[in-house]
Amino acid sequence: MTEKALYPNNLRFDLSADQIKALGEEIQAKSQAHLDLIAATQDPTWETILQLSDESAIFGSGFSNCYFPSYVSADKNIRDASSETYTKLEAYAIEKSFRHDVYSVVQRYAQKHDASKFNAEENRFLEKVLEAYERKLLRVSLRIW
Repeated sequence: MTEKALYPNNLRFDLSADQIKALGEEIQAKSQAHLDLIAATQDPTWETILQLSDESAIFGSGFSNCYFPSYVSADKNIRDASSETYTKLEAYAIEKSFRHDVYSVVQRYAQKHDASKFNAEENRFLEKVLEAYERKLLRVSLRIW
């Protein structure tokens, strides 16, 4: 018996140059809206933290559809649109990883998190999310000095 994947491989090979550009803009807008919702959370729960994983999976899947054609398409216009969209999405990915407002929500949740009520994988996920933000934010603060 096969189990349907939560985030199946949705790689597309039929996108035009304009569709790739539009998809890139759509992915960024959806990601921004998703992260804005997380950042606006006043009383974060475990589900709030899991939304970060959902956002990452959705962004990654769409991101692949935007950059993969730059490697395989025979059409130069598609390769160029793919490369251009990749550059924009890569810049956005860096920007979104430094969102202090999202980090603050994760941090507030971590302060009230009762590790005994969660399994090892869930606790490790929270630990790694915090660690990733702290490393990035520490690098930024070190550059200021």
